[in-house]
Amino acid sequence: MNLPLPEDALVAYFDEVNRTLTRASARTSEVQRTYMIGAFAVRVLSRNAELLDLMTRAFEHLPCADNREPDLTVHLHAGDPVPPSPFTWYAAQMGAAAASEFLHGDHPSHGELPTFTSARIKSAFHLYPSVLRLLDLQRCLAVEWIESVEALPSYTRSAPLHRILSWYLNRSSWIMVHGGAVGTGTGGVLFIGDSGMGKTTSTLSCLGTSLRYAGDDYCLVGLDPAHVYSLYHTAKLKTESDVQRFPHFRRLVDNPQRPAQDKALLFLNDFEPSPVIAGFPLRALIIPRRTDSGDTRLLPASAAQALNAIAPSTLAEQPGSRAALFSGLARLVASVPAYLLEVNADIARIAAQVERLLAGEVRP
Repeated sequence: MNLPLPEDALVAYFDEVNRTLTRASARTSEVQRTYMIGAFAVRVLSRNAELLDLMTRAFEHLPCADNREPDLTVHLHAGDPVPPSPFTWYAAQMGAAAASEFLHGDHPSHGELPTFTSARIKSAFHLYPSVLRLLDLQRCLAVEWIESVEALPSYTRSAPLHRILSWYLNRSSWIMVHGGAVGTGTGGVLFIGDSGMGKTTSTLSCLGTSLRYAGDDYCLVGLDPAHVYSLYHTAKLKTESDVQRFPHFRRLVDNPQRPAQDKALLFLNDFEPSPVIAGFPLRALIIPRRTDSGDTRLLPASAAQALNAIAPSTLAEQPGSRAALFSGLARLVASVPAYLLEVNADIARIAAQVERLLAGEVRP
């Protein structure tokens, strides 16, 4: 069993990584961009202009004045210099025997490093490509390094800084949830459920109507009262048949030459007119469910059904925030009505059901 490092060692490791990455590139000036995510101003800085462009494009619908004092500051780096390895640092702190166990032990696929995590310092290390992410919650300062700009995967560009934001944003009255959101300025809904259950299809089928788009995979939810805030203006389509289902979005596919295993990536704010909205009061949770017969319709669902739909995927994708997340999800499903959405082959009927719900024509 790997022993956790004491917090002062974790702070020292954070500072060493930060010094190494900033010292070597000090001759180049940093460029900064600031975005308003929920109630939080997030400033992103980098000396690599290409990296900054790729890692902030998904936030471009959430501009914030650069003269606003940031709540969170994130420094982005790529390539040389390579930051100190957490494995090397662990050896220096705990000894070679402990380091060997750490190096050859089981490391979660999501990259969280429990031995490098405390109430103040959060960390994750991902291989292929190598990515190091660190957050100091006391200083509201984060660092993200990737081995090269060329290695940046499309899923990272679709949800940049996801891990750092989940560490920072999941707190007493805020949670990041896995779901798709559509609505208007007066209210909207959140489509929830495991991957492959129809969230993206339901969300995208509502565009081109009175409903606007706040997110596909991830949204920020404020709990007092329930309000959805957009995080990214991106969407992903799994297969070519999914792309064919939404032909009007084909020209927005950002990675047409993608490998077979990659999803098609869309930046929806590029569509004219933009269907993206920064957020809205949350009126309902909707659980899509395919049906081979009957009409597309809404049926009342229980809070337990809603929690069972939203919790597994949300918790799985944010392992470093599970305690705060589960508490927040329980509060959310207790405060907002939930519905099952039975969907037949005619997905064009989904938007009409959501509009009826928001108009008060559907009751719990």
